[in-house]
Amino acid sequence: MIFKIAFKNVLSAGIRTWLNTIIISITLTAIILIQGMNNGLLKELMTNRINEELGNGQFWHMNYDPFDPLTLEKSHGELSPAMAAAVQKREAIPILMVAGSAYPQGRIFPAVLKGIPVDQQILQLPFEQLQAGSPPGTIPAMIGKNMARRTELSRGDIITVRWRNSQGAFNATDLAIVHVFNGRVPSMDQGQIWLPLKNLQAMNLSPNHATIIISARPVDDQAVAPEWIRKTLDDLLADTYQLVQNKSVGAGIFYLILIFLAMIAIFDTQALSIFKRRREIGTLMALGMTNRAIVWTFTMEGLLHGVFATVLTAVTGGPLFWYFQTRGYAIPVSGEEYGMAISEHLYADFSPALILGTLVIVMLLITVVSYLPARKITHLQPFVALRGKWS
Repeated sequence: MIFKIAFKNVLSAGIRTWLNTIIISITLTAIILIQGMNNGLLKELMTNRINEELGNGQFWHMNYDPFDPLTLEKSHGELSPAMAAAVQKREAIPILMVAGSAYPQGRIFPAVLKGIPVDQQILQLPFEQLQAGSPPGTIPAMIGKNMARRTELSRGDIITVRWRNSQGAFNATDLAIVHVFNGRVPSMDQGQIWLPLKNLQAMNLSPNHATIIISARPVDDQAVAPEWIRKTLDDLLADTYQLVQNKSVGAGIFYLILIFLAMIAIFDTQALSIFKRRREIGTLMALGMTNRAIVWTFTMEGLLHGVFATVLTAVTGGPLFWYFQTRGYAIPVSGEEYGMAISEHLYADFSPALILGTLVIVMLLITVVSYLPARKITHLQPFVALRGKWS
């Protein structure tokens, strides 16, 4: 009976019901959409970095500091027998890094020379292009499109590079650009020149040496030599998690504002409804309805606004969610400008937990806000309510 009375009262409220429903629906749509975009951003960043940069974990030489290129000179060591065996099985990729300078067309650019096995199968970048032939006296090399744009290089160009080998002597050679790859991870592109590992080891006079080792399987359960530091995916993705968390905090403030406005609308509607329906409340009491039942009737009316808003969100917001999850959002600026590993389109990720969690939280808040103005009814006497007064 309580539900029936509440349902009729909500429908008879007319425009007030639909205004509250629309406000709550906009709140639900905005929260789900923004959170879905944040989830999609995290998924995109993680997927791209794992596929093109991180593998399933890494081992770093103990002297390696990715933020200090001056340490590269001493940031390499010989592979242990276990690591060498994993490389032979193609379960790991050794990468050697050497600091150097590139001289394209008489200009100078600092660059990190990186050697990688040309037959690797872990990273989803076209390093097999390094097997292409190059002019006599040159070594095949490849660069990313961002590096190519900065240095004004293209496929077929020949550049001179200079480096300091492991013995402290400076040397130089010519490289032939055999391929320009289009990667999504800026850290694999900016200021880097990729060479076959064997060539760079010979250039640096450090055979069987590497700076980092990328693993195809989790590194938690693998043995590691003393001079190598284990880096799990959680360690390597810590900055990505922090980036998305910071964005979520900013979005959380926006959520609070939307929810606050929606709850104020429900509270005001319920308070005004109770004030205007004093005689109706007294009549229900006189007919034998308990105060508690009347309170729950008004609470149910507020909750029905949330139910109607959920249906409206499914009807109007559903196609919007589907569009952003399947067609994505075209990012006006490339991920390179942001320094993030994202592609030209960002796809939202709407999980059932996200949708249900948002609905449950909003419904609970609506229930509480609907109950608060109705609490006064619990101490109201029928004869007082019939007179249209509260005391």
